[in-house]
Amino acid sequence: MARLFLLFALVALLPVELVNAGDPFHIRGRVYCDTCRCGFETSATTYIQGARVRIECKDRNSLNLKYSVDGDTDSTGTYNIHVDGDHQDQICYVKLISSSLADCKTAYPGCAR
Repeated sequence: MARLFLLFALVALLPVELVNAGDPFHIRGRVYCDTCRCGFETSATTYIQGARVRIECKDRNSLNLKYSVDGDTDSTGTYNIHVDGDHQDQICYVKLISSSLADCKTAYPGCAR
């Protein structure tokens, strides 16, 4: 009887866990040094390897932080970050945490998030 209850509990609770898990997804982007101060990529753009970015998701109403994960860029300045769960009801954005280029460490004002 105890085994039957455990099996029932696992079967009954599994859908709850699946609903809470949500659909994971990936966010991909690039970090570059805007040497021309154009605000967009140009032929003079230098992509930054080893930059650290953070994805933050905040509650839509209270703006309390609900999720945060960091990632680093590869040799092409590209980050590809796995995000667990469903954040559909939250406001999510990516922001620069650090740059590996000493002369290019500040996010452009309109692109900071």
